[in-house]
Amino acid sequence: APATNFGLLFGPFMHGWGLRRGEGGTGALTQALAAYVRAHGGEIRSGVNVHHILVGPDGADGVVLEGGERIPAKHVVAAVDPLTLLTRLLDEADLPADTRDELRGLSVYGHNISHFKVDLAVRGMPTLRGQTPERSKELLNGVLLHATSLDSAHRALTSHTNGEHNDDDPFMIVVPSVGDRTLVPAEGGDVLYLWGVCPFEPRDAGWDVQKKLQTDRWIKVCDGYAPGFESSIIAHETQAPPDFITKYGGKGHLYHVDMTPSQLGPWRPIPSLAGYHSPVERLWHSGAGAHPMPGINGYSGRSAARAVLRAADR
Repeated sequence: APATNFGLLFGPFMHGWGLRRGEGGTGALTQALAAYVRAHGGEIRSGVNVHHILVGPDGADGVVLEGGERIPAKHVVAAVDPLTLLTRLLDEADLPADTRDELRGLSVYGHNISHFKVDLAVRGMPTLRGQTPERSKELLNGVLLHATSLDSAHRALTSHTNGEHNDDDPFMIVVPSVGDRTLVPAEGGDVLYLWGVCPFEPRDAGWDVQKKLQTDRWIKVCDGYAPGFESSIIAHETQAPPDFITKYGGKGHLYHVDMTPSQLGPWRPIPSLAGYHSPVERLWHSGAGAHPMPGINGYSGRSAARAVLRAADR
């Protein structure tokens, strides 16, 4: 999309400030946060869906779970995608006309470009072709991008918008176990993931067919770079757009809404949710779709928490 070349800043940021990952995987961060909450008297419940948000004359009063249990609250913070929050958890009558208009203009997969990810466990990461084992390990301790040419990257994005795949679509190769051996058993092995973009709605073969084709294609590419890779695979799990929908609800967007210029900045994702407020008093919006950005950084959660605390002090 026009003006999205700011994404190129991601590379300089990584080189300038580094990229950190919690030992034990990204789940170690959420476990640390959960331990902090419990240590301060908080209670965490997971695996229970919220049916709807209670709204009284003065604003949000709590939530109702799918089983019917009511949980009262002075403030409700929803770290979910804005479509789920405003169209499933709230009644349309609770939304002003301006908010409904903004939702109609909200871009989620506006260019039909989604994500595809393959997680793999291998007996050991083979040496990259043409490299010594030491140099191979050094190269794998980072993010590798497979792209046959710059033209292939341009062609992939155009094709995905039209619902098509190419045999040379670029994707990233990440082997986190090279730098963090707590991710694998003591006897050895490696874990890695392959990640790239794909059509949200493919044109020809549906995801029930395309999912295996794309997984096999990427594994063959990796085997070409590291001979013996395919035979070293113990197990793998593939996640295509339908799987992200099942996992995250809504349309399964990892960033909740598109990272287009009109949906970034203090008004992200729409003016009605700017500043973590919502059209309903004491109902707050946070998560990947909130300012400033998605990612495992905690910025939107911290800023939303500060906004709630300021309101509670008034």
